[in-house]
Amino acid sequence: MSKFTIKVVASDGFAAGALASTTIALQGMYTSATFSAPDGKVSAQPGTQSVTMLKATPSGNTCTFTALAIPGKALKGTILAKITNVDGNNYDIPVTDAILAQWKDQLDGANNDVIKSGINYMLTVTVKKQGISVVAQITDWTTINATGEGEIKFNSNIISSGVTNAITAGSFEIFQGTALEESGFEAVSKATYSAGEWTLDPKIYWTNGTLPYYFRGLATTTDGSTPTATSSKNAAQDVDLLWATTPAHDGTLESGGTRHFDAGVAIPPRTGDVPLQFEHAMSKITVNLSTSTTGKASPTADESARAVDLGNVSVTISNIATAGTIAITDGNISPTPIAAAVPEAVTGTTPATVEYTAPITAIDGKIVIPQSLVNATYPIKLTIKLSDGTTYSLPLKNCKVESSETNIKAWKRGKHYVYNIYVEKEAIRFVAVLKNWVEVNGGGNANLDWD
Repeated sequence: MSKFTIKVVASDGFAAGALASTTIALQGMYTSATFSAPDGKVSAQPGTQSVTMLKATPSGNTCTFTALAIPGKALKGTILAKITNVDGNNYDIPVTDAILAQWKDQLDGANNDVIKSGINYMLTVTVKKQGISVVAQITDWTTINATGEGEIKFNSNIISSGVTNAITAGSFEIFQGTALEESGFEAVSKATYSAGEWTLDPKIYWTNGTLPYYFRGLATTTDGSTPTATSSKNAAQDVDLLWATTPAHDGTLESGGTRHFDAGVAIPPRTGDVPLQFEHAMSKITVNLSTSTTGKASPTADESARAVDLGNVSVTISNIATAGTIAITDGNISPTPIAAAVPEAVTGTTPATVEYTAPITAIDGKIVIPQSLVNATYPIKLTIKLSDGTTYSLPLKNCKVESSETNIKAWKRGKHYVYNIYVEKEAIRFVAVLKNWVEVNGGGNANLDWD
């Protein structure tokens, strides 16, 4: 007879007691044989099945399994054993060419891959949550060390997400949850791009071969393209907060074909990457000023008379929320209500000397909290103060999307609102250009109130 001894070590990602319910079954073993007394030869008879191995008492996260086997089994290209329920994970142990090459002196057959009598084939298998490494030994008469690789088997395994244009710099925080509830998410790891790949600290693992997870990401950015990890859910004015979810994608199945995943859904265990797509969680505003001579090389006398000096003009926005809290589940920010009036929540000033060839920017790409501009306890106003002391103001809720009668009633996440304000000596007009982060134009007109 032959003997197999498999020693299993539960390593990366496993807690104590992971092997308590583990079983191992040798695959495709002969179940009957004939014995020739004169020459002591055992001849296997047709018919194979799996053979459950005898389990010893686990010692920590190590356990030994043994089983006798009838000689004659050809190992090449087969699965030697299946390991079941290492804390919910199942593994296959394939017989690789590397193992056969190192066992060649202890195997029979034309392909040098057939089990021989009198050999105890001993394997030490280290299982990890995403894969295994194998050290194979033959003991009793001869000991030979061999190495091989095994793979964890996932149902409908995705080996590629098909996502392109990936970020190749920076870092971000990964949040993980089993339910789409805010209380169910926790920060589990920091991803950092280095040496051409993303590395996780600490490493995280699939719990088993079936339990899916929701994944979200959080970071800040100063240049709009490179993330910096943050685990804080606090949102603050001037901080460009990025939030990520799993995007809609078509994953490539290991078995062939593809499987579609909608945005934000729970991702089942896979060996391929889990993609995360970041978006701006904040809003952004710009305020540009122009007058009757703006963009005119030769203004008329009337235009010159109506023009105002746009040099050293101060622009303020009052009574907006400047802080909030982001929800990890959906990326929405809840503004923190202000407790008292804030006359200068946002401020900006034009240069002392300006050219009138184009509108003058007073507030340039200010990062602000997404929020409603109506029904505020304290009215939200944009105030313009010229260098001569003349002051104009307008309620932001009166701004209309350009070429429409639709009021801009809220600043929404990922949107860039460009307010183009026209100022004359006796009146001002304005248009608001609503732009996406990728700038979608809009505008409109409204009447202004004098202070």
